[in-house]
Amino acid sequence: PEGFEGYLFLHFLGLERAWAWQIPLKDGIWSIGVVTEKNDFQKSGRTHEEFFDDLVRRNRALWDAMEHAERVRQWWIEADYTYQNDTITGEGWILIGDALRFIDPVFSTGVDVAAYSALHAHEAIASVLDGSDEREAFDAFETKVTQGVEAWYELTTLFYDLQIIFTLFAVGNRFREKLIRVLQGNLYMPETLGRARELIDEMRDSYEKIMANPDNLLRPDTIKRLREVFERSAARSGARSLAEPASAGS
Repeated sequence: PEGFEGYLFLHFLGLERAWAWQIPLKDGIWSIGVVTEKNDFQKSGRTHEEFFDDLVRRNRALWDAMEHAERVRQWWIEADYTYQNDTITGEGWILIGDALRFIDPVFSTGVDVAAYSALHAHEAIASVLDGSDEREAFDAFETKVTQGVEAWYELTTLFYDLQIIFTLFAVGNRFREKLIRVLQGNLYMPETLGRARELIDEMRDSYEKIMANPDNLLRPDTIKRLREVFERSAARSGARSLAEPASAGS
């Protein structure tokens, strides 16, 4: 949209555990892709392009952005490769960045984890070179980085559990500033980690309250349930329509 050139966009698609990204690169080229359950694609029986188009049509803003788009590369499909190493330090070595853990990139956490784990690894190594105990320095590094990355993981999990929560928290005055500041990153300091943990607790509390009420429209299965109701209603209407001529002629 005009005035938002150069912005990165994240689009909801009205499906559970699905979203799309729209990232500007250069010379008018954008990286655009969708994330969805593997089974949804396999069960669709559609080609890559057909499946992609179907998902794009589910979001008006994304559909408008794609109206005159031209694909310049072949389709690329990547499976989920989230992982975590149980041990990230040892005698004379430290893991940083993707080597220690990789989580879903919905919040673009890769650069955050790489940059800050490298920073804190440098601090730990410098401390050892200055005479500190290596095990103590590396344990402090591991605690700090592990807690921060785990907070990112929990935020990502909550995003997939109930996407609409992030919309409500982002637009509401009560949580907007806290959410924005958390998503800015660096969850490895006491202040920023504390803010993230407060937000996670508030989101989890909202999620539990919503899931406790089977009629709450914010439940992630609402769209599926409404579709089933609509299909049953349409089926009954169709049955009545077919029966009407026979009734009229009898």
